[in-house]
Amino acid sequence: ATQTRFLDLYKLCEEDKLGEGACGVVFTCLKRGSDEQFAVKMVDKVEMQLEDINREVDIMARLSHPNIVRSVGLFFERCFVCIVMDRYAGGDLVKVIMAQKKVEPPH
Repeated sequence: ATQTRFLDLYKLCEEDKLGEGACGVVFTCLKRGSDEQFAVKMVDKVEMQLEDINREVDIMARLSHPNIVRSVGLFFERCFVCIVMDRYAGGDLVKVIMAQKKVEPPH
């Protein structure tokens, strides 16, 4: 049986990089055959242990909360593991929290 590849189901938008961490990069991707946007975290297999990747995906799958990103797919490619997630507009969570934070005026 042939394994479904990330690029069979999604188009990577390399020009739309959403973020970067120690072990990978997050890009926007489009589901083929639709205009649905998702985020894909491309984790370097050399930088992150497979056990840690599986743990991250397992935790994401078990948690269900409006403020937690939902994982919708996992693909093991030659050099990367691709974790497809819901894409949320608004950028960095810290920036969103700081923008909503109410600052008390000094007394």
